[in-house]
Order: sequence, then structure tokens, then C-alpha cells
Amino acid sequence: MAVSQAQTENFLDKLKGTWQAKGTAFGMPADVTMIWTTVLGGRYTQIQYTIVMHVKDGKDQQFEGTAYYKSIGENKFVATWFDSGGDMHPITATHDEATLTSWWGTPDTKMGKTTYTLKGDNSVEVTDFIQKKDGAWQQFGNNTLARKL
Repeated sequence: MAVSQAQTENFLDKLKGTWQAKGTAFGMPADVTMIWTTVLGGRYTQIQYTIVMHVKDGKDQQFEGTAYYKSIGENKFVATWFDSGGDMHPITATHDEATLTSWWGTPDTKMGKTTYTLKGDNSVEVTDFIQKKDGAWQQFGNNTLARKL
């Protein structure tokens, strides 16, 4: 079944807003915040992702990333990711009824994927994977965030 441009854009609309979780990141307890907004005259949808990891020594570590998504047709998006670790990755993304899958990176740097799976109107599960040299996918992050009302 074909999906119209309006339906494609409406999927990202479902993610718009502020989402938060108390979860884990890189094996540490963490506070996770994700914000999706329309920016730049409505031409892009921006994600801002922040993780504050609580280290045993009491000194929090913060990771921040942002990407700008643009619809390029039925169920398809392109984006570019920038983060506080100094990484910049191209993204191609697709979605089905409940999940946005973002494939990021290049063979010359690193390859990964992130899924954003809607769990009803007020929660979303975010799962991160990195592709190992043998081609296998290794999960390195998974949190379920609640919509901040």
C-alpha cells in the first residue's frame, strides 16, 4: 500500500515533543532526554538527544547529539547527525506503522542503526546498535522514554 507525503510527515509528527527516561547508557545509570521539533521554516525535523550518565565517582558525564531529518519520499528520510563526541554521520531512515529505523555512518568510519518504536501515544523505545567488523549487530543502548506532558 502506498503512503502519501502527508502520511510520511505525520509519522515524525508522532515523535514531536519532549521524551524522558531514567535508564542506562553505556552500562551506567542515566537520565535520557529526547526532543523532536520542526525547524528551519518547517523543512526539517530536528532531534536533540541528551544522556547524562551517573558515574560511580559522582562526576556526571554528558553526551549530546542532534540530527536534522528531511523527507525524501514515501517512508524515506535523510538526515545528518552531529554529537559531542565529535562524530558526524549521514543517516538514511525508513518507517513502518510503529518504528522509525535510522541507518547511520559510513563503511569508512562506523556503521550503526537506531530504532524508535512507538509504544502507544506516550512512550517510545529507543534502541541503538553498532555493526561489528564481522557484520554482526551489537546492541549498545536501549531505553523506553515517556512523553513529558
